Amino acid sequence: SRRASALRAEREALSPYATLTAVTAIWGSQHSVMKWAVGEGEASSVTAARFCVAAVCLAPQAPVDARTWRAGAELGLWAFCGFAAQAVGLETTTATKSAFLLYLNVKLVPIVSVLTGEPAPPPSTWLWAAVALAGTLALGGADLDAWVVGDAWSVAAALASALFIVRLDKLAPTAASSASLTAATSAATAALALAWTAARGPLDPLDQHQALA
Repeated sequence: SRRASALRAEREALSPYATLTAVTAIWGSQHSVMKWAVGEGEASSVTAARFCVAAVCLAPQAPVDARTWRAGAELGLWAFCGFAAQAVGLETTTATKSAFLLYLNVKLVPIVSVLTGEPAPPPSTWLWAAVALAGTLALGGADLDAWVVGDAWSVAAALASALFIVRLDKLAPTAASSASLTAATSAATAALALAWTAARGPLDPLDQHQALA
């Protein structure tokens, strides 16, 4: 009927917005989930578990060419640095503050681009980046007396994320496909996180008790 067709068309029109809303909710919850996770374990093992799951899920998309693996290895390095710093930071800072500080990454992209030899962005980009930076600091980091070491780690995570974004822009066109590049990046990140976990070794009983307390 005409009414059923109209309702179906309305649902189809709303579907993309519902999907974006769901993705945003899932993405935004990562800081709270990671805060809980590092409270139950340690940053290295949580990061390793996170990316081992991702690597296994994306294994069917693994690239067969060396160029994509090389690109994924570099991106995996920056991803590991960012997510490891985020996890370490969440051991001592709040999920809310971590989220605000981590999303300095977008504001840092123009600076990182210039420092890595890319053409300078137009003045309007610098202007709006400065406005966004001021807003982030006002919401999450203006009170320097309240800063803890985890906040510094969160800023380091933002810097690594900005480097990831800048390098992704250059490396993505060299990959066989976006899916294969994502698989290679996840595998490299997982490997680095596993190496970090192995280097740290098992928690001794006292540290394990404190982590679970």
